Amino acid sequence: QWHMDDLEYLKVRKDSKILDVGCGAMRFGLSAVNYLNAGNYCGIDPHDKYLNFGAYLIKKYFPDKEFS
Repeated sequence: QWHMDDLEYLKVRKDSKILDVGCGAMRFGLSAVNYLNAGNYCGIDPHDKYLNFGAYLIKKYFPDKEFS
């Protein structure tokens, strides 16, 4: 919930774009992808295992959302 509180506090709009450097397994990314308009979240991480797991979670919980 604190991720969503931060987005609200920073006045991030649904049409904002977020680059999440060091996104890991998408702990923040799941909230951001769900909140933002499709295609407005991009997460990068040097560990492919984290990226693959994060992509799996997003596709499972938010199959209609686009992300990169």
